[in-house]
Amino acid sequence: TGKNQILARQRMLEEQQDSGGSGGVESGGVVEEPHAEPKIYCLCRKPDDGEWMVACAACDEWFHGRCVGITEAEKQRQVSNDPSWLCPVCRKKQAWAELGGNNCDKL
Repeated sequence: TGKNQILARQRMLEEQQDSGGSGGVESGGVVEEPHAEPKIYCLCRKPDDGEWMVACAACDEWFHGRCVGITEAEKQRQVSNDPSWLCPVCRKKQAWAELGGNNCDKL
């Protein structure tokens, strides 16, 4: 549901914050963090940039709103009215399955 997506986003951000502050090596009073690649998301395959994101109900992947064509003004309406939002990839998979999965004549 939309509420679950919001809670999952909060957990994701908390995990990022938790992992960012641990595992460093102290050197002369300065903590040096080991180099870690940021987790990538979305169709753009870029990290969370702090802008709002939406989770796909099917694959649980996170997407930047701007990358999937949802403006911030639309996000509340869309997620509230459709908590089972599907990303473009899962929408195509669902449409393909509804068409029988292997019948190109129906496309």
